[in-house]
Amino acid sequence: MNSRTARLGLVALAFLLICVTLPAADPVMQVTFLDVGQGDCTIIRTAEKTIMIDAGDDNCDAAKKHIIPYLKRAIITHPHRDHFGGFIELLRTISFGEFYYSTDSNASAEDGTKAGAGSIYGTMLELIKEKDVPYVKAKPGEKLDFGKGIKAEVLFCAAGAKESSDVFKTNQNENSIILKVTADKISYLFPGDAEKNAEQAVIDAHSRKLKSTVLKSGHHGSRTSSTHAFLDLVEPEYAAISVGEGNSFGHPNQEIIDRYDYLNIKTFRTDKDGTIESFTDGKKIEFVTKHSPLDFAKKPEIISLTSNSATIQWTTNRAGTTAIEYGTSSYSESKNNDHEVKVHTVTLTGLKPATTYKFKAISKDPRETSKQISTTGTVTTPKGSGQPLPKIQNFATNYDKLYMKHPFKVLLPVANPSEKAAKGYKIELYHSAMHPNNLIDTVNFSSIPAESAVEAVFATEITWIGDVELIAILKDGDTIIDTASINVKINSKLFMVDTSHGNIDYYTGKFAGMKMDIYKEDGFQMKSIYKGITYDKIKDAFVVCIPHPDKDFTRDELAALKRYSNGGGSILMFCKADYRNFSNPDMLNDVLEVLDSKIRFNDDQMCDPSDNIGPPWKFFVSKFPNPGITGDGIKKLLTKSACSLVNNKYKALKESSSVKFLAVGDDDVYNSDVDEMNDGYIYASGSSIIPLAATEDLGSGRVACIGDQLYMDVYYNNPSDLDTIEFNRNITKWLSLSKEKSLKELLDIVASVDEIDDYEVRAERFESLSKKLLRKIKTKIDNNPEQVDVIRALIQQHNSESIDRIDIMFNQMIMFDHLHEANR
Repeated sequence: MNSRTARLGLVALAFLLICVTLPAADPVMQVTFLDVGQGDCTIIRTAEKTIMIDAGDDNCDAAKKHIIPYLKRAIITHPHRDHFGGFIELLRTISFGEFYYSTDSNASAEDGTKAGAGSIYGTMLELIKEKDVPYVKAKPGEKLDFGKGIKAEVLFCAAGAKESSDVFKTNQNENSIILKVTADKISYLFPGDAEKNAEQAVIDAHSRKLKSTVLKSGHHGSRTSSTHAFLDLVEPEYAAISVGEGNSFGHPNQEIIDRYDYLNIKTFRTDKDGTIESFTDGKKIEFVTKHSPLDFAKKPEIISLTSNSATIQWTTNRAGTTAIEYGTSSYSESKNNDHEVKVHTVTLTGLKPATTYKFKAISKDPRETSKQISTTGTVTTPKGSGQPLPKIQNFATNYDKLYMKHPFKVLLPVANPSEKAAKGYKIELYHSAMHPNNLIDTVNFSSIPAESAVEAVFATEITWIGDVELIAILKDGDTIIDTASINVKINSKLFMVDTSHGNIDYYTGKFAGMKMDIYKEDGFQMKSIYKGITYDKIKDAFVVCIPHPDKDFTRDELAALKRYSNGGGSILMFCKADYRNFSNPDMLNDVLEVLDSKIRFNDDQMCDPSDNIGPPWKFFVSKFPNPGITGDGIKKLLTKSACSLVNNKYKALKESSSVKFLAVGDDDVYNSDVDEMNDGYIYASGSSIIPLAATEDLGSGRVACIGDQLYMDVYYNNPSDLDTIEFNRNITKWLSLSKEKSLKELLDIVASVDEIDDYEVRAERFESLSKKLLRKIKTKIDNNPEQVDVIRALIQQHNSESIDRIDIMFNQMIMFDHLHEANR
C-alpha cells in the first residue's frame, strides 16, 4: 500500500450533536465532507436518518477532535486505518444503528504506526458486538434505506470483485464500497479509495449509471484513482477531496487536479477549504466551507480614464470571479468575467464624455454562491478636446466561431474624419482588461489619410475556453483617443471518439494520454459518441475518430458520416492486423467506401525481419514521406500488430495528388498471411512501398487511416525515444484544418478530381467542391473587389477540365455582379 487513504465499507446511522446553520431553503439532504486531516469521513443527513461513511484515523484522534464535536449508523468503505480508526472512540461515545462493510480481512495501517490495523479493527469489532450493533456485509446492487425520497445503492464492493484477480485480494483499496446516493436530480458518488481496477469493474457493471453531480474524490486525489474512463462516465460538476494539509503522500496528485480542470470540475479540498458542507433540495445544490472569507485586499481604483472609457482595478485576498455593474442613474449595464483571478481589471467602454457613472465591483467564489463581496464607487469621464480625431470604426473577427488555441484575426478599421492626414497613432489590443499582462499586440500607423480609413489586423489566439472581452485602445503617442470592445465566446474544438460499435477503448482509458495531450497542445476536447452516430451529433466536430469497431455501421450512420465529410469534416481511423479475425477492417472499409475514398485497410499483418523488438510484427517504422502533415521531427514509431493499407481495388496503394503516405515500411518489410486464412493482399518484401498510415483529401473533408492502435496510452506513458505523441498530434491538427482550406488548396483539390476513374464519384465530388469554392470566391470579392485579378491568376495556374469549368462559373459570377450593380 502506498498511502493511508483507504476506507472501510461501513455505513453508520447517527444523530447530529450540535446545530449547523442551514440555508434558507429546506434541504432534503445535507452531505458533509468532514476535515479529519489525512483520512476520510463523510456525513449524510436526511429528514429521517444520519449516515456516516468512514471515520478518519485513530492516529489523528479524528473522533475526539472532529467527529464527536460535530455527530450516529456508519459505512466503512474498506479496512484501512485512516478510514475506520475513528470508529473506536465513536462506538464508545455514540449509539450506532447499523454497520455496513465491504471486507474485514487484511485490515492494515498503511503507515505502520502504533498498533497494527488488524488489532485495531479487532478492537472495533469487539465494541460492535458489545454494543449489539448489526454488522452487515455489503452486496453489489443492494439498496440502502437512507430515508424517504433518497435512493442509495451499492454499485461495487468486495463481493463484486473478481475472485480470480490477485489485485482485489491483496489491495484493500480495490475492495472499497462504491456508493451512489441520489435526491431527485442531484446525486453523489462515494468511491472510497477505489483504484483503477475497482473503477473499471464498476464501469463494466454500470457504465453511464455512474453519472453524478458530486464526486467524493477517490483515494484522496491519488493518481491511482480518478481514471479518465471513470471521470468520463461520472461527469461530476463538483468534486470533494478529503486530504490532510502537508501530507507525506503528495495528495492530491497534480495530474488529477489537471484532469479535474480539463473537465471543468469545481473542486473543494479539506486541506484548503476545511470542512465542506453541501445542501440540496433535489433540484440544485449549495456548498458552504470554512475557507477564509473572500475579501478585498485592495479596493477598486481608476487606473485609466478617457472621455469614453474607464479602467477599474481591485484585488481580492484569494481568487474569485470579476463583475462590474454600472450606469448613470441605476446599474443598467454590466460586465462579467468568470475566470478566477486575484487582480481584477475591467475596462468600461462606450461611455459619454463629461458624465458621472456609479459602479458596483463584485467578486465571488464560483463554487460557493454565498461567498460574494461587493463595493461601490463613481467615475467621471473628462470632457474631451472636441477635435475631429481618428476613431475605431468597427470591431470584428474573421471567423464567426472561435476556438481555444486556434488562431484567428481581429479586424479593426480606424477612420480619420479630419481634412489632414493623422500621424503617430497606434492601436493596442487587449483581452479581458486594459492591463500590460493582457496585451495581445500593437499596430502602429505610419499615417491615416485624410477622410479615409485604414485597417489594423491582429493575429490572435486565446488559450482557454469561455467568454472573453477583447478591448481595442487607439492612442496618439501615450494619450488614449478612443476605445472599443467586443465580447467573444471561445469554444473547444471537438474531437469525437466512436464508442458505439464495440470499440470501448475510450472507456477503458486507452485514450487518456492522447486526450490530455491534444487538449493541452491544441485545445481539442475529446468526447465520446456512445449511442450511435448521427449527423447532429458530429456536425460540429473537427475530427471524428473510429478505433477498430466490431459492430457494423448502419445505413443511416454511414449516410451521417458521408454528410459530415461533404461538409468539410475529417475522420481518423485506427485499425490493426486481423490475425485470426480479431480485427474487423471490413467495417472500417465500409465507411471508406461510402466516403468514396481510394484507401482501404488490408486484412493481414505487416512484418519486418530486421528492425524489430523480437517478433517481426513488433517492428520500428522510420520512414515518413510527408513531413508537411506529420511534422519534421518524426523519426521513429513502434508497431505492435500493424496492418498495411491497400487501394479500393484491394491492390497495392500508391500516392497521388490526394493520397499521401504518412508512415511506410523500409525495404525488407512484407505482408504475412500468418493466420493462413488467405483474406488479405500480400505485399512482397522489396516489391513496393508498403504504407502503414496514409491520408486522403476527399475534396471537402479529409480522412486519415492508421494501421495500428497508436492512440494506446502505453505510447503516452512510456514514449521512450518514440515519436507517437507528436505523430498523432500533428495528424489531428492537419485533419482539423479541413474546414478552413485556403482558396489555393481548394483549387488544387478541384484539379485532382480529373484523376477519379468512377464517373459518379467524380461528378459528386466536383459538385460538392464547386459550391464550396464559389462561396469562398464570392466572399473574398464582396469583401475586396480588387481580389478579382488575384483569383483569376490562381485559376489560370491549373491545366484541368474541372478547373476550366470553375473558370466559366467564375466569369459568369463576375458578369452577373457587374450587371446587378449597373441596374441599381
